[in-house]
Amino acid sequence: MGKLRGFLDFDRLHFKSRATSFWLPVLKMALPELNHLTLDDILSCLVHRAIANMEVAQKMVMRIARMITLAMITWSSLMRLSLHVGLAT
Repeated sequence: MGKLRGFLDFDRLHFKSRATSFWLPVLKMALPELNHLTLDDILSCLVHRAIANMEVAQKMVMRIARMITLAMITWSSLMRLSLHVGLAT
């Protein structure tokens, strides 16, 4: 959060808080549950949510990869069994 705070301080000193005056109302309208927070707190929450979503997505991808691997192993085993039994065409 240090770089974020530094950016907002820089914006306040050199640009009369343009970032805050623009983004704060937009984010408060889009995220009313965060209405009571400052801009840097809202942005921090969004970063944490994004990281959590990435972790969830990564876990889902890993589960899908395991399921595909199991399906391939099952298919391969069934093909070998059908060849062994003589059912292959």
